[in-house]
Amino acid sequence: MWLHYIVRAIIDPLFIFWALIAVAIYFHYKRKTAPSKTSIVTALAWLFLVCATPVPGWLTYSLERKYKPLQAEAIDTSLQYDIIILGSGHTLDPMLPPLSQLSEKALTRLAEGIRLYQAIPNARLVLSGYSSTGRSSQAEILALTALSLGVPVSDTLMLIHAENTRQEARDYCGRFSRDQRSLIVVTSAVHMPRAMLYFEGQGLRPISAPGPFLYKKDPYRWRFWFKPSYHNIEMTQSVMHELIGLLAQRLFH
Repeated sequence: MWLHYIVRAIIDPLFIFWALIAVAIYFHYKRKTAPSKTSIVTALAWLFLVCATPVPGWLTYSLERKYKPLQAEAIDTSLQYDIIILGSGHTLDPMLPPLSQLSEKALTRLAEGIRLYQAIPNARLVLSGYSSTGRSSQAEILALTALSLGVPVSDTLMLIHAENTRQEARDYCGRFSRDQRSLIVVTSAVHMPRAMLYFEGQGLRPISAPGPFLYKKDPYRWRFWFKPSYHNIEMTQSVMHELIGLLAQRLFH
């Protein structure tokens, strides 16, 4: 578990930038001019690459569009469905309602799940996510939010112990596979390729329902262009996280 947080910190684009600056400072005090200059130039080039070039958008677009948004009209409504919404963060602020305690990403995933739930007659929500503090889990906060938005309690199921996508797939299969319902997986578009591999690895045949999307394509604007933006850094971090996750999945699972 701790390894996950360490790796996530290391692959932060800004961490890499400041690590290179720290290396430059170290060589400067060691009076090694050439390595110091090289580190500074590398740090600036890296920051420019992840902040002000089309590369983050291109990488994100290529990863996110492996699975298209799920249109309700394409779903066979004669079947029964579970719509699993994968966890993605919450903050237990007692002054806020459950909806506002969810991260923006989690709230968007829930909105996509409820959209599909309302379009499918024989569907139920499976809400996932644990608590690292031993208090209310994300699954519980998602469930409370779904209830406040009109989803009946009978269609609001939870997986409260899964800490990551691999465990979410395993826990779902262990608890619900005997129900023989078709499965729709709702997660961020950039995370969908890895999530599908985990659920397929459990012998399931899930339907992908990606959302939210980090990269949105406006047909009336240039697709990729040079513009400094923190959103580019966010996209870089997400892509790096997913690519390393896909590599680890192939090596160890």
